[in-house]
Amino acid sequence: MTERIFIACEGESEAKYMECISKNINANIIYKVYGGYKSTNILEKIIKNFRKDKPEVIYVWKDYDVNQRKDKNWDKIENLINKMNKTMKHCKIEMIYSYYNFEDFISMHSDKCTEWQKICQQNNHFYQPMYSDVYLQKFQQLFPGYQKSILYFNEIDDGKINTLKQNQQNKNCHFKCGIIKLFFG
Repeated sequence: MTERIFIACEGESEAKYMECISKNINANIIYKVYGGYKSTNILEKIIKNFRKDKPEVIYVWKDYDVNQRKDKNWDKIENLINKMNKTMKHCKIEMIYSYYNFEDFISMHSDKCTEWQKICQQNNHFYQPMYSDVYLQKFQQLFPGYQKSILYFNEIDDGKINTLKQNQQNKNCHFKCGIIKLFFG
């Protein structure tokens, strides 16, 4: 039987990625979008709905930049998960982070990752992560045509997966993502 992986995605970009990567993973990926830290009620409904399938683990994928900046209400998701983990039996909720945002993660699929990291370092991104109105313009200069919920590539081939894994293992690459460990060990 094919393994089923349940993932609550922060936004449409992560959902689009799930749609693309599912062709490369030997598992049935079941995902829903909860809409970020302002949408804890939607996340709670998704988790309760996932629980009907009795998974051992439900993953919540979110960007770490909100935590790093300590934006208003940044801990709402963590508080909800801690509360639900205390009351749920036979199912655990685990956080998966993109350090620091989805665009950083998606850059890891490209040989331009090092160039993107330099831009991030010049803008103090690793200490005070840039907001989307700043980083999107810079990211689009490096990855023309990229928009939120539209990837800069149409498919994830073996080359992109290998580049992703290499960047994840590279100690000099500041971008990391728990989804890589989940899918590729």
